[in-house]
Amino acid sequence: MKDNRFGHLKLRVLPKEYNYVLFSSDAAFWKATEHLRSLPKDELYFLFRCGDESSMVIPNKCKVEATKEEPDWKALQVVGEMPFGTVQGLIASISGVLQRGNVGICAVSTYLTDVFFVKTKHLELATTALKNEGWEFVL
Repeated sequence: MKDNRFGHLKLRVLPKEYNYVLFSSDAAFWKATEHLRSLPKDELYFLFRCGDESSMVIPNKCKVEATKEEPDWKALQVVGEMPFGTVQGLIASISGVLQRGNVGICAVSTYLTDVFFVKTKHLELATTALKNEGWEFVL
């Protein structure tokens, strides 16, 4: 059952699909960021720089030249107030539900929210598993 500490939080399935893309060089990564400038201001995307790796999560419609691409991910966004560092165990709780439901994820945390990416083909399985554990979804 959903942990009581998270009772004020809900989940939202975002309408778009996303791609994970990997770049072989910094130059290719920074060139790809230029495409992001044309996206609407409220568009969701994430940029990652970690050691020798440069990658992005971007909308499927945003085409960039990348070394590798993993398409067709859907985003489940946590909705509700959760100031930075105040909701310990949330990622573990949600990812545990999805793991028990045999759904692979990629979780991304921002300052104010968390986003869980699941393959589009597993979205129904993911939402069912979460609903069965007491999570509510909002539009």
